[in-house]
Amino acid sequence: MVGAEIPAIGKGDMTRVWINGEARDLGDEVRTVADVLAAVGVPLEGTLVERNGEALFPREIGRTPVAAGDRLELVRIAAGG
Repeated sequence: MVGAEIPAIGKGDMTRVWINGEARDLGDEVRTVADVLAAVGVPLEGTLVERNGEALFPREIGRTPVAAGDRLELVRIAAGG
């Protein structure tokens, strides 16, 4: 919906999202994908994110809303040989 308010996760309750196939209950302070990363202790830098089957550009992570039932896939990039 264009122009619709982005609902906060939880609205005072815990709301379930799926992260790498595992259910996670997050509080009402989580509104964006960046908030989810912070809540689960995953650094933004070096992390690839897919939300509901759609890959996000790093610049989108801070402004992409999260809603109950969303499915996130987080992949950490590691250098090495």
